[in-house]
Amino acid sequence: MVNKMSLIIAIIVSFVMLIIDQLTKLLTLSHLQNGIKSVTVIDGILSFSYRGNNGAGFSILSGRTEFLVLFTFVALAVILYLLIKGTYRSHLTDWGFTLIISGGLGNLIDRLFRNGVVVDFINLDFIDFPVFNVADICVTVGAGLIILYFLIEAVKEYKAKGKKND
Repeated sequence: MVNKMSLIIAIIVSFVMLIIDQLTKLLTLSHLQNGIKSVTVIDGILSFSYRGNNGAGFSILSGRTEFLVLFTFVALAVILYLLIKGTYRSHLTDWGFTLIISGGLGNLIDRLFRNGVVVDFINLDFIDFPVFNVADICVTVGAGLIILYFLIEAVKEYKAKGKKND
């Protein structure tokens, strides 16, 4: 069992990540023009360049804002339910769920208040990869933590079954 303080800390960090996401998007909108201006952070590795995305990851479902908003609301409601109910209670799930919530909210805010367009700006110059944002990082890291939790649980279950068969 994870104590409530751990969950509270995870929620605070998640809220801070949501604020960082929105602040970086505001900075992007005020300093970079869509697809025109780019700022090199680390030459050949990382740059910032604004790309409006009216779809989901990798621009799938472009133009389907209503569906993406509905899907996000449903997904966030399910995750919030699991988090509050404590169905999967561990440090990994607490952090994973709260990061997914903050990232989901960050991109949902864009879809609702920026005409269905999510502000993406982080560009990895050394590979051919879509431009992304802080909210996307939160969702990805959060999902990774949830996957890690289930992998650890599967290994524990496998080892427990192995011991019963000995």
